[in-house]
Amino acid sequence: VLGSLSEAVALGVVSEEPSVGVFRFSHPLMREVIYDELPVTARIQLHRRVGEAIEQLHGDDPRPYLAQLAHHFAKVAPAGEGEKARDYARRAGDQAMDARAYEEAVLEYRRALEALGFVGPDQALRCELLLCLGGALVRAGDYEAAKGSYLAAIDIARELGDADRLGLAALGVGEPQVQAGLVDRQLMALLQEALDALGPGDGALRARVLARLCLE
Repeated sequence: VLGSLSEAVALGVVSEEPSVGVFRFSHPLMREVIYDELPVTARIQLHRRVGEAIEQLHGDDPRPYLAQLAHHFAKVAPAGEGEKARDYARRAGDQAMDARAYEEAVLEYRRALEALGFVGPDQALRCELLLCLGGALVRAGDYEAAKGSYLAAIDIARELGDADRLGLAALGVGEPQVQAGLVDRQLMALLQEALDALGPGDGALRARVLARLCLE
């Protein structure tokens, strides 16, 4: 490996960093061209090896590397690593939300949803991930995409008969505040549907749905 790296350094493809044993491509375009020329099977094998190496080195506390793990295992999700790709992406999305990195969270939750397709049907988890994605999109300022995510979650919540997720998704559709002179009839119908599903008992979620319906 060191011999090959020395040759790459001499050709200007790779540069050596001040830290001993650290190398990087001399330009991102160089990396992209080499990556694009690799056969798909080779890319999959390399992503798997990198992901497994990170796991071996940092398995005790992978939190600083969740985004990297999500990236590499997302590339090998079609080759039997769907569960790892899904779980790492979900954790990376949650971590990004905590860090207020909302656009990154959107990327990770979308990765998790894509990886879920390679694992098998889990409608409850899909609904949960759609709610997470909607929340990230709202905070990133993309209300239209967030609405689509929440409406998809509502469809699943109806199928599952899940009143809580139905209520949360309806609240998500209503995230943008009211505009003077405009009434969102679709939102009002969704909020009323959520109230009917939640039933008459006391609860924080019911109070939130009632408040949003009142506001609209």
